[in-house]
Amino acid sequence: MKATEILQEADLAWLIRFKETAEDDNSYDTPKAALKRLMELGVVRSLGFGRCATTAFGDWLVEQHFEQAPTLPLKTEDDYSKTHNAPAQGPGGSSPGPAGAMG
Repeated sequence: MKATEILQEADLAWLIRFKETAEDDNSYDTPKAALKRLMELGVVRSLGFGRCATTAFGDWLVEQHFEQAPTLPLKTEDDYSKTHNAPAQGPGGSSPGPAGAMG
């Protein structure tokens, strides 16, 4: 499924523009009405105090639109942090044992 089949063209264009401008320093020029629509569609979220960020779904749509092979399932920022900052762990937070070992 393509991003243009999920969002209307204008919404996708505003999402892409928002992501481009907000990534570095969270300054963006998206009009309030467009930003409100993006939030209602679930592709942008409010961080409070006038700050916003794209959601995992919004990031996926932008990556898919530019054919960057987005990954599924969707992950949160915490999921990415845990994956990149911690050693491989098995269920329950324990390190996996040798292959075939029973605990």
